[in-house]
Amino acid sequence: MYSFEEDLPSQPQPVVQLPSAGTPLVEPPSGPTEITPLGEGARSTSTVAPIRTRARTDDPQGPAATTGRNLSMAAIVGAGFALFAGFLFLIGKNIGPWLLVTGVIMVCAYELFGAFQRAGLRPATLLGLTSCFALMWGAYARGVPAVTLVLFLAFVGSMLWYLLKVIQARALLGVGTTMLGIVWVGLLGSFGALMLVGGPDGRMVLLGAILCTVASDIGGLAVGTFAGRSQIAPEVSPNKTVEGTLGGLLLSILVGLIFGRASGVWESSLANGLLLGLVVGVVAPMGDLSQSLIKRDLGVKDMGTALPGHGGFLDRFDSMLFALPATYFLALSIL
Repeated sequence: MYSFEEDLPSQPQPVVQLPSAGTPLVEPPSGPTEITPLGEGARSTSTVAPIRTRARTDDPQGPAATTGRNLSMAAIVGAGFALFAGFLFLIGKNIGPWLLVTGVIMVCAYELFGAFQRAGLRPATLLGLTSCFALMWGAYARGVPAVTLVLFLAFVGSMLWYLLKVIQARALLGVGTTMLGIVWVGLLGSFGALMLVGGPDGRMVLLGAILCTVASDIGGLAVGTFAGRSQIAPEVSPNKTVEGTLGGLLLSILVGLIFGRASGVWESSLANGLLLGLVVGVVAPMGDLSQSLIKRDLGVKDMGTALPGHGGFLDRFDSMLFALPATYFLALSIL
């Protein structure tokens, strides 16, 4: 969320000749691959449908290393979205924040399933999107029991989806990608809705999680850009550095302290504000790196283009997906 560190070079990169626009997909040999089981006298064979792959565009010598984001446009879009989010937080008691979180989660889920499809995978997209919305509504209306029920129905439904051949695809990859989207985006996002109905301070706890996540991303960007030297995971996100991560952690802790003192949550406790900033500052980079891992495997630079200067919603809210459940369980332990 609002993190550009992985897209900005931390050190000079060599200039390479990039393939021209419109480079065709790298296709495996046409036709199914024949697999012969091991064993003496084995005669039966099975076929495996080929999966399309794209040439990777986010490697250290790719476009992300030679060009950065349009930071001016990104700042304008980020400020506009922040104003819109602030407006929704003022509507009603909890319905405004729920609409905000649910809207973001649904766009993120749409982008993720779309990225799966562009990579040649065949998830049950309709089932996945429906399940993500059901998780958000169920968490808000009925709490944890509804979340458990939706997950069970989503898994059974995804199995039936391929058993009944609603989609002609490999069941293992289909069910796996469908459930990955539901759990990663829908389940983790539903903790934002659970916070809203978890007590009188629920809306403020959600706001604290958002502010600390934004602080973590901004701190990581600033420190990583000017002082980043030591890479954390060069094969996954070559421009994510130890220095930037520590900078994001420190700013998240600072914002948590200020929020804990000024918001009135947890009786204005500095200690609890410190815990909030610390927990979010630790898990937010994990969400960022996890999304980079999936993008690297899919061979894409961004999950979408909905936010000019940022990429897609999932590119900007990946850290938040990890911060929401962490904040929820922290609040449970404190309250």
